[in-house]
Amino acid sequence: MDYYAFIPRGARTGERYPVLFLLHGAFGSYRDWKAHAEKQICDLAAKYEIIIITPEGGSLGWYADSRFLKNNRIESFFIEELIPDVEQNLPVNGLLSIAGLSMGGHGAFELCLRHPGQFVSVSSMSGILDITRHKNQWGLAKVFGPYGGNAPVWNRHSVLKLLEESKNREYIRCLPMLITVSTGDPYSLDDNRIVHRELEKLQIPHHYDEAPGEHDWTYWVSQLPRHVAFHARQLQKAGLKRNIDSRPGP
Repeated sequence: MDYYAFIPRGARTGERYPVLFLLHGAFGSYRDWKAHAEKQICDLAAKYEIIIITPEGGSLGWYADSRFLKNNRIESFFIEELIPDVEQNLPVNGLLSIAGLSMGGHGAFELCLRHPGQFVSVSSMSGILDITRHKNQWGLAKVFGPYGGNAPVWNRHSVLKLLEESKNREYIRCLPMLITVSTGDPYSLDDNRIVHRELEKLQIPHHYDEAPGEHDWTYWVSQLPRHVAFHARQLQKAGLKRNIDSRPGP
């Protein structure tokens, strides 16, 4: 499983940087972000002094482990292989955030909510945030099984259901979240509005925004600076807090 790592230009020897994982969408690969926004990603990595990782998530892997689809163990790859590989081979400081588009927006929230404490912040662009609303689309049934006999499996991976049923409500309240979607999006707009209303009902702080656009790269590239800036702020705050907490007492 491959990934690209965008390291800030002029990275100083011995300097350690926070990491933002940037996930691709359905029918895509780790190459997508580089193909559509390489210069922008390089500029943002340098501006905010963060490492941006664009990992492979499978064309229709849904960032999950599957007992139905052979070798689809994307969640295990991410947590057990990708993160340790990044931490072993790149100049990172242990602070991680995660974002993604479409299927990757689902993946960012799914991985974050299923692994509390692993990520400092999470964001989604045009995310498919309730997979149970798309039972016959995008190969979901191949990953999670036919919905009729496997609803609990789907619920354990649906962002909406994870929020509704979470036993880690206090963790979620403190988790910085950004959700953006375009008003011309026929696939994810309703999902995003439903999740936004659920977060409001649960009184969970989050940033939510709708803007003109479609479910396409024009919209996602336009949103990228906002998402990177959001995560850079949260990673910086987490770094300052860690430094304060690590100081010896009087």
